[in-house]
Amino acid sequence: EFRELLGRVRERALAAFAHQDVPFERLVEELAPSRSMARHPLFQIVFTMQNNAEAVLDLPGVRAEGMSAGTSAAKFDLDVLVGEAFDGEGAPAGVRGSVTVATDLFDPEWAGRIAGYWVRVLETVSADVRTRLSAVDLLDGDERRRVLDEWNDTAAGDVGASVVELFEAQVALRPDAVAVVTAEAISYAELDERANRLAHVLGAEGVGVESVVGVCLDRGVDLVVALLAVWKAGAAYVPIDPRQPVERIAYLLADS
Repeated sequence: EFRELLGRVRERALAAFAHQDVPFERLVEELAPSRSMARHPLFQIVFTMQNNAEAVLDLPGVRAEGMSAGTSAAKFDLDVLVGEAFDGEGAPAGVRGSVTVATDLFDPEWAGRIAGYWVRVLETVSADVRTRLSAVDLLDGDERRRVLDEWNDTAAGDVGASVVELFEAQVALRPDAVAVVTAEAISYAELDERANRLAHVLGAEGVGVESVVGVCLDRGVDLVVALLAVWKAGAAYVPIDPRQPVERIAYLLADS
């Protein structure tokens, strides 16, 4: 429920305020973040709730009022500033705010979308604080149709052949043409020969239709040979990055 989330946020915020006397330099020293000129090292999103009393400049014979200094340069990826508004009689009149985004990451349209999503969330949870977070829908009807229907309109006609068949057709058509170029270059004929040899080895090990073969190789000719060989044996492959931790690789193999 949103009410439960709100309670957790309050607890975390109070715990943080209890340690606000810790010097910022000490925090940076303890966290030891990696430095980058492209982003703030500790956080990239800022939310500010402006709830301090507005300063009043009262001078004899002088009337003063605040003026906007204009749009400032974005210091963070996303900067949200809000404050409670009041009517002429001092009664609450909603919340007003602004969203500032880094233009190298977001365009004006997306800044407006982010603000709209946030408003939609507030309207949903303020109507019923017992609303489950999974029930909060950010997308409106047009956006949902675009994501589910338009972006997923990937229907394609049947090409009438498998990848292996299409590859073997190229082998027959131009066997000496270069098929793969990495640190080395091999022809379609050589690639087909190497893939066939490995496919026979896989078949001898019991690999066939409905089998799943883990392929843990760096990018290169050997990887292409292995993928083709798995397909030629009638099986499916699971690509595994050899740079992943051993525990992650073991999980992928067991899950497959």
